[in-house]
Amino acid sequence: MFRSLLALAAVLCSAGVASAQNPGITLGYPGYGGSGCPQNTASATLSPDGTALSILFDQFIVEAGGPSGRRVDYKSCNLAIPVNIPQGYSVSIFQVDYRGFNSLTYGARSQLTNDYFFQTGSGGSRTVRLAKSFVGPNNNDYLTTDRLAVNALVWTACGEQATLRINSNMRVYANSRMEQALSTVDSADVSAGLIYHIQWRRCY
Repeated sequence: MFRSLLALAAVLCSAGVASAQNPGITLGYPGYGGSGCPQNTASATLSPDGTALSILFDQFIVEAGGPSGRRVDYKSCNLAIPVNIPQGYSVSIFQVDYRGFNSLTYGARSQLTNDYFFQTGSGGSRTVRLAKSFVGPNNNDYLTTDRLAVNALVWTACGEQATLRINSNMRVYANSRMEQALSTVDSADVSAGLIYHIQWRRCY
């Protein structure tokens, strides 16, 4: 049985400087839903200072071929995470780390795709999509890091409370022989499945 783990950490930087004092940005408990994370199949733990959030998933497992009889399988999970932003600041995501597991025979493949954006009272930021593909034979845990270029950063409006929305999906394709293929967002023994690094800047 696989149990997926997502950890959200607010690693705060001042306009790209790696070490800076947190001006008071905190995260809240998330809402979630989707075929990969139906209601009551995830649990969330928020750190005492509100800067780190961990979410355990039970059902973010995608399987095609073999006993399933499916050529393609797909599951998604939509997260809505409150972000409390002090007046005079805005925040952005600049790096995303993923861990998970693939069991893919020759000719099978899978793809992990994430769309994310900030929603505020006055509207929303543009959506940025990150994707990673895997091809068989592959029977391994994976770790992949996507770093956004400066011109791809998505910033909240200055001083507005925001919701970080993450629409994640995993798709797996069986090979022509319909051999079993399986992918997860994370495996049970991984300590951090998904880390979002939050960058902040002062508004002028």
